Amino acid sequence: AVLEHGVSAIVEKPLALDLGQADRMVETARARGCLLAVHHQNSVGPLQQKAKALLAAGAIGELRCLRGACKGYYGGFGMMETGTHILDQLRNFGGEVEWVQARVSVRGRDVRAEDVAQAPRGLGLVAGDHVTAYYAFRNGVYGTIESFYRPKLDSRASGVDLIGTEGVLCWRTGGNGLYLSREPFGHLRSDASWEAV
Repeated sequence: AVLEHGVSAIVEKPLALDLGQADRMVETARARGCLLAVHHQNSVGPLQQKAKALLAAGAIGELRCLRGACKGYYGGFGMMETGTHILDQLRNFGGEVEWVQARVSVRGRDVRAEDVAQAPRGLGLVAGDHVTAYYAFRNGVYGTIESFYRPKLDSRASGVDLIGTEGVLCWRTGGNGLYLSREPFGHLRSDASWEAV
């Protein structure tokens, strides 16, 4: 309705509850000359800008892989709640997605129709206690996002690791920081030396 009045809009996720509604919103924005965007605040934050600058300066060599993780919500809900922000970060670093594949499971078995449920907070339909998504980007970089249930939510687990030929950048959401290792096989719990950026 806002777009129909010629007013640009920034919306929370999800953009819409079904593809038809999303398509109508995009068509209305184009027809009225408005801007329409989903609010992904991490895209413009200082950690994002610093990570992009370090990547451009060659701090980790050539980017090869992106590894994202969610906070520990029930899998399908986690993909809708925080996974959208993690995917936004993967796209910011990896570019356009060429293809994606995923496995959605409940207690170790493939998801079934009876596992689909309405998500809290109006986020639409979700399924699965564990979701693993694999993304291939047009520039040859690949990435993964893991969303699985944890008994206790932990924002320290949420973020993106940028893995390059000469090092790793670990970006954590929730103000937890950006960390750099100039060792290509390092991870935050390893003996690799880490620099808080």
